[in-house]
Amino acid sequence: MTDPTPSPPAPSPPGRGELLAYWFFRVLVAGLCKMLWRIKVVHPERVPATGACVLAPSHRSLLDTPFLACVTKRRIRFMGKAEMWKYGWSAKFFSALGGFPVDRGGPDRAAMRAAEAALAGGEPLGMFPEGTRRSGPVVEDLHDGVAFVAARMGVPIVPIGIGGSERILGRGRKLPRLSKVVVVVGDPILPPPRESGASVRRGDVAALTELLARDAIFEMPPIPTWFAGRAPIARFLAARVLRPDLFRLLATEANGEPAFGLYERAADGIYRPHAVQVLSLADRGIARIVTFHDADLLARFALPPTA
Repeated sequence: MTDPTPSPPAPSPPGRGELLAYWFFRVLVAGLCKMLWRIKVVHPERVPATGACVLAPSHRSLLDTPFLACVTKRRIRFMGKAEMWKYGWSAKFFSALGGFPVDRGGPDRAAMRAAEAALAGGEPLGMFPEGTRRSGPVVEDLHDGVAFVAARMGVPIVPIGIGGSERILGRGRKLPRLSKVVVVVGDPILPPPRESGASVRRGDVAALTELLARDAIFEMPPIPTWFAGRAPIARFLAARVLRPDLFRLLATEANGEPAFGLYERAADGIYRPHAVQVLSLADRGIARIVTFHDADLLARFALPPTA
């Protein structure tokens, strides 16, 4: 079935004045972040040097947007409420910084069209997958807008964790603390392949979601990132794990529980051992998924060296 919605029009490329203004303010912001909060960016090379992509950071503070600007020298596009463009000077200022107006009182489709138009211009787009500021170390209740836009436009998602921003200026604080912040850039998540003209459906992960308990947990020791809740886990697995072009799974068993050997596709096209996933079952469904990132474990389960 084809998608009847027309492709978003590509915005006009930024003018020289806009780029100069952005670079000036970015240098200023990056300098302040280094001086005041000793910001450290881990793996900035994972942000694509060219082309459109969606930067998806965690969101714990009002300062997350300037912290995000430190991961790349490229201009990052971002959404802003339409009231910020009310005056001529403010419209020029926020546009120069990479922003574009979105009417938050309008339908969600309007925001999606604006985001798609920004990506059509070939620039990075910053979108918070949690939708709003949250509290605590757990990334959960992710909205599907980020994955939907990335899949629809055929661009990668770059997951980004911002650590320490909540302590600096979390909810309820009026003045920021002086504390260190670390920004970790994850590996880009490529969009799933689809036929030309085929639509991307938000219900593609529905079947997987139904197998998960509502309060399921997904862990990846020793990686500190983990997910809680049916929908966030299902979206992560669908986007990152259940991808035949990236991984293959072979069934096994671990201490009486169902498990899978996870094989990752290498540059030569061969799928080699990557990790072991163990599923803990309960009456209500899959209660916990633990991924052990140790390629040597697969041999202990008598799994083959390739898949």
